[in-house]
Amino acid sequence: MSIEEVHVYFATATLVQDQNLKVLGLAPHMSIVQGTENTSEVPRLSLPSWVPDLISGGSVNPLISYTIRPRLFRAGGDTKDPITVSNNGTHLHLQGRIIDTIKTTATCLCDTPFPSDTDILQKKGFASMVKMRIRNWLRECAALTLEPGWLDRAPDVQWLAFARTILCDLTGMRDPLSEDVLATMKDYTGYVFSFFDPNFILSERVRESLFTHGPLIEQSILSMETRRFCTTQGGRLGMVRKEAREGDLICVVLGAEVPFTIRPTGTGTHALIGDSFILGTM
Repeated sequence: MSIEEVHVYFATATLVQDQNLKVLGLAPHMSIVQGTENTSEVPRLSLPSWVPDLISGGSVNPLISYTIRPRLFRAGGDTKDPITVSNNGTHLHLQGRIIDTIKTTATCLCDTPFPSDTDILQKKGFASMVKMRIRNWLRECAALTLEPGWLDRAPDVQWLAFARTILCDLTGMRDPLSEDVLATMKDYTGYVFSFFDPNFILSERVRESLFTHGPLIEQSILSMETRRFCTTQGGRLGMVRKEAREGDLICVVLGAEVPFTIRPTGTGTHALIGDSFILGTM
């Protein structure tokens, strides 16, 4: 068997024989982070989009729950139609519904320019550069959905929706996002936005809050660095794969944990772009 045939056999065995959709959380496995500067599309075997290339070295942090942990999301419910593959092994047949279309997207964190020593002004060190990079990325994401002055207002419904989307409603080992972590997200955002102000003073309350939950928030953000924040034509917020673009479709597959981003091929089929977090559909 060729390398490609082994990959297709593995994906087909998991999907058809095991009737397990989890493998789609790895597909198509295309982006790889190169240092701190950017990502690029890695060379991919000649495979259908629904078959993950497990030797490409691509970087992906699936939204599906680990098999050793309780299932967190149930976008497609608990019942699924039989999963089948075409006789030639190129087309995957699933039952699902297209629920939305991507309207706007922000830059991925991994593609956000990394600050220089000059950019961080009076601060210094790699940690300060990371803070500025996250700040710049959050600013671009917020501009797509939040009204001006959001940083100075108390958390409202709009802010909470934004924060939940940025964190994909989860932390660590696919644990549900807790109220304490969600509350700290506003403190964390205010912190990275104010950190480079010459008059910045960190209050004791915020210091304690960040000491408890700050590292978890920052790690959650960094773990999703190859995803784009997006808005949809239906008014939803989401985090989609780096390869997603405006006009791509959001599909909920029957029995799947999370929605998927797909793209029409023009031949009556769709290419899988990757798994997605779409607030309100999980």
